[in-house]
Amino acid sequence: MSSSTIDGPIDHVRGSPRRVIPTIRALAFWLAITLPLVQVAWLIVGLDGLTDLFVFVTLLGVNATSLAIGHTYAAPTSTTSSPDANP
Repeated sequence: MSSSTIDGPIDHVRGSPRRVIPTIRALAFWLAITLPLVQVAWLIVGLDGLTDLFVFVTLLGVNATSLAIGHTYAAPTSTTSSPDANP
């Protein structure tokens, strides 16, 4: 066996956190944006009982966690120039 065959999967595993972390940040960012829509709609409909209140408070915690994780997310910029950008 050549060393490139052995090192290939190891290099792939070592490089994967670089791809996973931005994906998690992106998901957390968009969850933090969309989750309040669900929460406001739920407040408008009304909370009935302790179970609804517990779920609502849990969603607030998930939203706060999503804000903390996703606050550094930056959408990838396009490498192509737009026609308006050229003088």
